[in-house]
Amino acid sequence: MARYVTNTRLLEPSRAARVGVVVVIGAAWAAPSAAADGPTLTPSAMVQLWATAYDMDVDPQADPGGYGDPEAETGISIQRARVALDAETDQVLMRVEVGNSAPYDTWFDENAPSPSIDIQDAWVAWAPTMASGSFRLFAGNARVPLFREELISSRSLTFQERGVAGTHLSPGRELGVMVDEQLEMGLRIRAGAFNGGGDLFGDSDDGLAGVLRLEWAKGDTYRTWSPDRDVAFGIAAAGLFEQEIATRTVGGEADMLLRAGGFCLLAEGGLFRLAPTAGVTADLPDVFEGTGRFGLTGQMSYTIGLPDGGLEIAGRYSRYDDATGIQDNGDVGIVHGGLVWHDLSSAVDLGAGYILRMEHGGQSFANDTVRAWVQVRTLNPQ
Repeated sequence: MARYVTNTRLLEPSRAARVGVVVVIGAAWAAPSAAADGPTLTPSAMVQLWATAYDMDVDPQADPGGYGDPEAETGISIQRARVALDAETDQVLMRVEVGNSAPYDTWFDENAPSPSIDIQDAWVAWAPTMASGSFRLFAGNARVPLFREELISSRSLTFQERGVAGTHLSPGRELGVMVDEQLEMGLRIRAGAFNGGGDLFGDSDDGLAGVLRLEWAKGDTYRTWSPDRDVAFGIAAAGLFEQEIATRTVGGEADMLLRAGGFCLLAEGGLFRLAPTAGVTADLPDVFEGTGRFGLTGQMSYTIGLPDGGLEIAGRYSRYDDATGIQDNGDVGIVHGGLVWHDLSSAVDLGAGYILRMEHGGQSFANDTVRAWVQVRTLNPQ
């Protein structure tokens, strides 16, 4: 979770991705002819494009790297491109999603989606009953249930990217097992054990990451706008314990989302402590002494109903500190401000905004951005 690398791989599909693409496309072609008593197959696809209209960087060839700055120069880029297949029977749910995600910034988690085309989700879930408030047991590669914004589908993100806090404090997707119990009273309990390292076909060490998330919610609390303008409220707390070869991470977070009418407020914050494992010489630790890491995100928006979809006017502030004991360029704050026209048609979202990046410690850089974005998708509940 805590190790940062620079990934220079190009958009080349791995062997697993090639197989995944064939499976998804083949199943999508076969879906209409599925037997009535067979599984229900739902194919979907999504493409997100960014247009950087203005980049404040002084020298495009020598820009300093930093948290939350993808170093996108003026021009057009692909943020995400995904194809997915969902399958459902009386007691089993399955999902396979293949595609890419552009690097979040020049320092990002090795477990975060890379620029290569690869498998994003690959999980199966056993659900004794499909009714609301049921028990589900998941196994496979999926998002670790920690920060709320990390659990919001990329199809539903206001700015098509998450705040810098959750991105660098959350493990993202991991391979493991998880139980998910939803009670009729609104309480939801998710607990899982994940590899904490390695890839889809192996693990780099014998350590594990354990996560527990408790949440009480009313309505859909994993989107910031609703075409029905319904009321939703959720509050949650989660904890993480991760043991890698030479580094131990312990911490937790708390979050909430309130949506009423066109108004929505999302807030979350987390504090984690990393420490080297005593006596281990097989690998270098991510830190050489006890180090605290802190992050918070707050987003407020209001959606104006339109004949086609809605116009969400939003602002978000996210802060990340990679070492709470010192002040340096690891202390950053990023403000997103802009608007999004959701459901311009049944499959298109349009947005534009300004990204203000602040260095709260160390040296300041001219690195603000003006960005426009578009999302084209097929309808999918995930």
